[in-house]
Amino acid sequence: MSKSSSLIDPRVEAIFKDWNVKFRLVKAYTLANASLVEGAQVREGAHIAQAGRVDEYAAQMDSGADFPPIVVTAAGIMVDGNTRKAAAERTGATTFPAYVITVGTTGECVMIGGALNQMGGQRLTASEAQVAAIAMMDNGFPDAEIARTLGRSANSVRGWRKEQTFARVSTAGALTEADSKHLSKPVKQAMSAVKHTAPLEAFITGSKDLKVTRDAASAVVKVIETATSDADAVLAVEKELATMTPTTGKNPRKTRVPASVTATRANLKLAATLLTQSSIKELDVDRNRELVESVRVLIANGFTVIDNVELPVSDAA
Repeated sequence: MSKSSSLIDPRVEAIFKDWNVKFRLVKAYTLANASLVEGAQVREGAHIAQAGRVDEYAAQMDSGADFPPIVVTAAGIMVDGNTRKAAAERTGATTFPAYVITVGTTGECVMIGGALNQMGGQRLTASEAQVAAIAMMDNGFPDAEIARTLGRSANSVRGWRKEQTFARVSTAGALTEADSKHLSKPVKQAMSAVKHTAPLEAFITGSKDLKVTRDAASAVVKVIETATSDADAVLAVEKELATMTPTTGKNPRKTRVPASVTATRANLKLAATLLTQSSIKELDVDRNRELVESVRVLIANGFTVIDNVELPVSDAA
């Protein structure tokens, strides 16, 4: 038993032709021959053939609605159409029209699935779009085409490419992607400028218990770029990391400045200048009341010097 389908999908075939993907249309493809393969799906597991959408599609199929063909590889790997396949099986169908394509890697399945999912149905999540973008990068697509195909901004794609570069360099040695999970995306994007594995490994392992910002990461990149060898770069990285704040333990206690003191900061330089010429008692109180009160507040809060000028503590009374 087969369910009806619009046998030709011009948009899908246009992508196949543009990307030089060999394909053929099978009018009654045996659904039992198609299966999910890890690493070949652009969708996250929770978003594949969701029950509510399967029920909706099945009801529409029972009412005679047409659906486009699913897409599978010659080896029977599902590329696109999981919800349609599940809905057809729900109605009792054993076959369904399918485009059978020839690909070389599961990454190509992800890339094609990402492009096809953007044509209709449920929009890719940001993380799913990133997976598809990386697959396209691995197949040599430029950022502009990736952004256009996946419906994402050029800035997003550039950021993903930087993260991919970071992942490739950082895992070229002994580390895995799990070792850098403590770093934020902005930090990884900044560190993508580092092309040598040794200093990048030193940064990743040395920053596990530190608060690392994008600006701090950019500073690390600069010292790495000026180093004359990997050994010097590693030493420079360690020096920069030593200046960063730990993520655990208490930060050094800072002196709390009263609000009344903070409010007088605009007058400090002028007060200091006047005090080089006279004491508080010699100032015209009516004309300089704000300055006098400012200095008295400072003295009362333990300040004895303003801009290297010693305050007349004895005049504060």
